[in-house]
Amino acid sequence: MEGLNLYSVQSELTETKEIVLLNQKCCYEQKVLLLVKNSETFLSGLQATYYFLQTNNYVFKTLVYIEKVDSTGYTKLNGSVSPTKLVLNYFLKNLNNLPGDSLNLYIFARSQPQYLFVDSSLNKEKNVLSEKSLIKWWKFNLSNAFNDRNCNSFWFIPNEDINDLKEFYVKDDNLLDSKEKSKGLKWAFGWPYKDFEIASQCFPKFPDDPKVKALDLLTESQTVKQFSEVLGCLGEFSSCRMAGFFNIELKTAEPNPSKVRTGTLQRVFAKSKSF
Repeated sequence: MEGLNLYSVQSELTETKEIVLLNQKCCYEQKVLLLVKNSETFLSGLQATYYFLQTNNYVFKTLVYIEKVDSTGYTKLNGSVSPTKLVLNYFLKNLNNLPGDSLNLYIFARSQPQYLFVDSSLNKEKNVLSEKSLIKWWKFNLSNAFNDRNCNSFWFIPNEDINDLKEFYVKDDNLLDSKEKSKGLKWAFGWPYKDFEIASQCFPKFPDDPKVKALDLLTESQTVKQFSEVLGCLGEFSSCRMAGFFNIELKTAEPNPSKVRTGTLQRVFAKSKSF
């Protein structure tokens, strides 16, 4: 990022008592803030949380929740790639450095005037994407970032049918050259779970995530299909509002059972450095 400075701030790795996954044995979390600045002012930023979990069957999972991506509006770089895309791509690239037997990335895409930078919505130069444009932006940039990775990719928009969402398709011609088309990211519309599975046993719980509201309205025995129906009734998706969910499962090497069973979660993850 020539002419730009990247600042990375990370919290200490701490154990959390919050139930992120129902079958977790223990969980540690670490918060990350990335900021891009030129010689005069901050341009863009990204806030995320890493969750390092050990399940009851001694599997180590890493969950990454991107909470906020925002810009100040002072992001014009004479036709070059925007600082917001740069900071996102940098973050996604460095997910390779995280430990764990599996890694799942979660994003809730909802258009708002501002997220990280107070009063940035007052800047007339700031380009606040519409609901549809924001979902397209996320889908396109995730496709770019992971087109050569072995992963499962899911996206879901409550109250929408896949047959009505052709405008959200990522076109190979706009994304990859002819040699890369066969390796493009394959998106599946829906959740990475079966409709009949128990919702409370599938979905992780993150702060400020409407999925948590829907889960709290369900009984412990209700299914993923029922969860989707309840989710669509929430205020975030009423009155023709549109927001999207993205979940990417990055496939990793086969876990080492002896290492998993003899170590503790803290020893495995305490020295983790993501940036």
